[in-house]
Amino acid sequence: MMWRHVALAGLLLTAAASSAARAADPADIAYWTSVENSGNPDELRAYLHTFPHGQFAGLAQVKLGELQGTPQAAQRQASGATIEITRPVVRAIDRIELDVDASALQLGSNFRVGVFRVGSPDRIADPNVFAFAATTITPENQHLTVPPGPAGNDEVRVLYIPQFGNSYVVAARAGVKVLPGSPGAVIAGDLTTEARILGPVRFEAKYRDRAIKVEGQFLRVQAQTTGTDWNAILQGKYSEPQNIAAISIGALGTEADAGGPTEVLCLLPADNRQILDRVAAMSAGDDVVIAGSPTNWTSAFGGSAVVLDRCQFAR
Repeated sequence: MMWRHVALAGLLLTAAASSAARAADPADIAYWTSVENSGNPDELRAYLHTFPHGQFAGLAQVKLGELQGTPQAAQRQASGATIEITRPVVRAIDRIELDVDASALQLGSNFRVGVFRVGSPDRIADPNVFAFAATTITPENQHLTVPPGPAGNDEVRVLYIPQFGNSYVVAARAGVKVLPGSPGAVIAGDLTTEARILGPVRFEAKYRDRAIKVEGQFLRVQAQTTGTDWNAILQGKYSEPQNIAAISIGALGTEADAGGPTEVLCLLPADNRQILDRVAAMSAGDDVVIAGSPTNWTSAFGGSAVVLDRCQFAR
């Protein structure tokens, strides 16, 4: 199969140049002007949802925090642990950035951070599921990111098992607002988590020939399109040789997981100039919605990506 390496390499350079030359967006400025003096938190949330990386996003976050009465200082609990949320409002596709200090609880064990709906019980119904889904931490001061919870008013909790205890207790908690994702779309992080939980056989059985929409952050465009991994992906997917632009979506800051995929790989026709121009204008972290059929992820890149076959931009 023949590939246009020069075209795809040029795509990467074009994307970088496009990002560097990007000027202020008049629509961003106009929207912010209409809400900057508003006392309605919903209007500021709407601005952040429309322009999550806008020129005034940082100012909007601060003003929204003031309106909600959400302090950005660490919230110290009776246990002595602290948790601080960097941004009180995030998109459904963002990871939540936070600082945790559980050094006062050195005698405990099984320290984890999870995101829960506000008002949900502190008791962990299924410790095995929680242990898989939550982020493991150590009892010390550390900066990290964790996957978001369901859209709406959520709570980030630090949980651990106290010395001589046998069940999880909450050591610290802090509120966070998760904005809704695109209607009808699966969040990329949720899809890859499901792939790790189900395993390749059950995942393939569930999604075989099923078209879905997936929303996530743009991570990168692949310039390397030959070799064993690529042959495994493309074998049987295309009846005629053609050029492919492969883009990865997920969430910035997600670490590789030996237990399964952490991003979604979308295969797009590189012969389509409109698609190439759109990819070239994208920057890391941009909101992307794609559509396609998830396939078995074990044959490609050591199982690090769910491959979306017959993929296309859905928005």
